[in-house]
Amino acid sequence: MSFAVELRRFQSLVLLMCCLPPDGKCREIFDLALALDNKDILGRLTPPEDFEQPHGFQSWLESIWAREDRSREEDEVVWWQNVPENLEVAIDEIRAVEERLGGRWLVS
Repeated sequence: MSFAVELRRFQSLVLLMCCLPPDGKCREIFDLALALDNKDILGRLTPPEDFEQPHGFQSWLESIWAREDRSREEDEVVWWQNVPENLEVAIDEIRAVEERLGGRWLVS
């Protein structure tokens, strides 16, 4: 992927963050995620093997958090994602931004 494409993806993420409600669920989970120690997470990452399979990406995401020795902060991120209302509200917040952009999102 070219630098220009990566730059637009980055700028699109920044725009999304700017458009989210200050007291919203997206901001809440992003704050929790940003507080994590990135070295611990990066050290566990491996490329997803079956990314194109129906549940491949989901299984890969779940495997990142499926550890007995998670930190308290990681537990908070996992707990947040297991509350259906949190996810529903967060998705609605992102959809509201997409609607302002004509039903499309800029990050691919």
